[in-house]
Amino acid sequence: MAATEKRQFTRVSFVTQVKLSQGEQLWLGHVVDISFKGILVNSRTPFTFNSDKPVTAEISFDNGTSMKIKSEQAHANGQFYGFRFLEIDVDGMTHLRNIVMRNLGDDAACERELISLFSYHQ
Repeated sequence: MAATEKRQFTRVSFVTQVKLSQGEQLWLGHVVDISFKGILVNSRTPFTFNSDKPVTAEISFDNGTSMKIKSEQAHANGQFYGFRFLEIDVDGMTHLRNIVMRNLGDDAACERELISLFSYHQ
């Protein structure tokens, strides 16, 4: 990223396992950070995705719930892979909002980012 670029959405640290799938293929990795716009994943095993098809990222929580997010690979650098979110359901957005809010520690900042996200997609 160029020095003049500014992130629109704050990345927050959220370390957990993630399952990535595309068709019948499945990869496991670890979330490094997450934002309302995407996720950064670390894996020692190289991923080989078909760039013409979306990737589903599934994050499971300790309480037995999970969120699935349709995404696309945005970049790769060594064992780090960035994914841009394409589609998330209401329950997944609620989980994501809670993760961001808890890690930001600032409800107002989280709400501003949500408003920005919804404005971005209109």
